[in-house]
Amino acid sequence: MLARLAAAAFLALASIMLGPTPVACACSCAPVTTADALARSSAVFEGEVVAAGAPTGGFSAELVSYTITVSRVFKGSVPAQVVVRSEASEASCGIVLKGHVVVFASGASDDLRTTLCSVPEKLDRAELGEGTNPASTTPTPTASTTEAGSTPTPLPDALADSALDAAPLVLWTLAGLVAVAVLVSWLVRRR
Repeated sequence: MLARLAAAAFLALASIMLGPTPVACACSCAPVTTADALARSSAVFEGEVVAAGAPTGGFSAELVSYTITVSRVFKGSVPAQVVVRSEASEASCGIVLKGHVVVFASGASDDLRTTLCSVPEKLDRAELGEGTNPASTTPTPTASTTEAGSTPTPLPDALADSALDAAPLVLWTLAGLVAVAVLVSWLVRRR
């Protein structure tokens, strides 16, 4: 009897380990024009990336922070230096920012985010207009801003996102435990 119970538990745990894994999805964006991207964004600006955080969690949806010294603002009120966040991987529609960039971002000025889907397929500078100088005031430091020249660190939202990555594993573990409990209950009643 004990051998049967052990075999049943082993099969249940093996089915958990060999069960379906989460599906990996690639980013898929509809092409947008410069005018559409400008309309959808709360802030559009260009500048130089002066610091970039490094992903630490090992998952594609982790947010990475980029510190940008802004030279021109085409939409919104953007300070002379701003932090923008994006997912770590293109698989999650993240965009890697380096060098001189034009950023199409959404969100509050202290929590700007950008993705591959935010940028136009082909940038038409004429549609951006001349732009203005960045705002003369800088925002007070918050969890999403850093001092000039420092390397941003991933923010607390990245920790919340990692919990979402673990959800399928937790669900499969719970399903396995329920299966083992049902099997044990059935074996005990059968006696």
